[in-house]
Amino acid sequence: LYDSGTGTIAKNVYDLDTSAFITGIYPCFLMALVADQNNISGAGNAYVMTWDTPFDDGNNCDGTYFTAPVKGRYQLQCTMSLKNIESTATQIKLEIVTTARTFVTEKTITPPVGNTTDQISVAGIADLNPGDDAYVIITVSGMPSNTVDAIGNATNMWCTFSGNLVH
Repeated sequence: LYDSGTGTIAKNVYDLDTSAFITGIYPCFLMALVADQNNISGAGNAYVMTWDTPFDDGNNCDGTYFTAPVKGRYQLQCTMSLKNIESTATQIKLEIVTTARTFVTEKTITPPVGNTTDQISVAGIADLNPGDDAYVIITVSGMPSNTVDAIGNATNMWCTFSGNLVH
């Protein structure tokens, strides 16, 4: 460890768990949708989200999964904005799935007649080991078919999955 006067910087730190030198000990990422993802759910089918990656400090994301490079506690959060939810929809479930546990938020909905939009979020602190994965699943139930769309935009981030090492 080297103290440059403005904080401690890790240099040439060897992680015994991964048998490798750590080049960046504070992984941080933002995965988001820059365009709509159409027909992801609606009939109760679970959909594993795929993302664009605006930034990924440490190169630990592949567009679906974040893979922990070091052992630690990671703050993970996801927000989903959905459209074309039909009046028959009954529930939205959002999950951040990790190797050790799953963080879940469920929301009972009663949308008005016709198509509407809704938003749901989930967050948690996950204890991850090197190589453990985290990813997002969205499920909308009650509709006759998968017609719900996740809202994407390159400037305004409507759907995001992000995280960082906190300890």
